[in-house]
Amino acid sequence: MEILHITRPSTTHPKIWRARKSPIHRLGLFTTRPFLHGEVVLSEPALARHDSDGPPKVCVHSQGQCKEADTVDLSTSSYRSLRQTMEMFIPPHEILTLEMTSGAAREKVLFEKLVLAMEHGGLPVEDGAVLVEGAYYINHSCTPNAFAVWDRDHDRYTVRADTGIPEGEEVTVSYINFYLQQPLRNHQLGFTCECPYCIAERQNPAFYFGRLDGVWPAIERLRTYLLRHNEFGVVD
Repeated sequence: MEILHITRPSTTHPKIWRARKSPIHRLGLFTTRPFLHGEVVLSEPALARHDSDGPPKVCVHSQGQCKEADTVDLSTSSYRSLRQTMEMFIPPHEILTLEMTSGAAREKVLFEKLVLAMEHGGLPVEDGAVLVEGAYYINHSCTPNAFAVWDRDHDRYTVRADTGIPEGEEVTVSYINFYLQQPLRNHQLGFTCECPYCIAERQNPAFYFGRLDGVWPAIERLRTYLLRHNEFGVVD
């Protein structure tokens, strides 16, 4: 019987993954060592959060304490993390302009940029979307090798290995219910998924669900375990 490797969420060392060009979309997050079934790949506080029923929030502490505001008072540590994240989706000259601005004006511009970034790079959770520094790189796949766990109480986004992930493989999660036919998946996504398994499914529809049937028991067992032990809410 396979053993679940349930590791507690913690701040992971960046050397266990790295971002590089992805065959799926732009940059992706790739492992630098193997991960076992159930192991934490990444666990980080959200930099910003947008609830479906309210205004965006910015997390002003490294522990991930979010608050609603049109402008926010940013601690030194959180601003440093936000600036590193902004480099991924804001042109350098705009960052330079932002650095030359001080006080409330800078905070207002930063907040506006985060709202814009949320629209393009926010990761879906059950009640909205979150912007997470490392997880920003994680691409969607209709046959993912990991899944996201969102701890709303602590504003922490954790990614666990759904199956064993070998060294050098891209980490992917599904933004939707992946146990659907391809046209329905694309409708939910709002775009045509070009992950390797979707491409293969267009050539042989039986291939996709054959692969899912092979890994689904292990995935379901892991998720059932986490829910039973209140290991945060599972997000599909």
